[in-house]
Amino acid sequence: AFNLGGHSNHSVFWKNLSPNGGGEPEGELAEAIKDAFGSFDGFKKQFTAVATGIQGSGWAVLAYDTIGQRLTT
Repeated sequence: AFNLGGHSNHSVFWKNLSPNGGGEPEGELAEAIKDAFGSFDGFKKQFTAVATGIQGSGWAVLAYDTIGQRLTT
């Protein structure tokens, strides 16, 4: 399961690359990040902490919790 998960995450990663990507999010996503983490920097700090604590490549995901109605890492 661990290796298959890594393959699946890599597939999503490569499909999401964009020549104009990067920078801070805008609009609804930016507001949701601010609500959940206090700021974009707060999000980056938590996201990095989660990713570096995981075995292997350190995959972490920003997801929307439909029950809690909030973003989570």
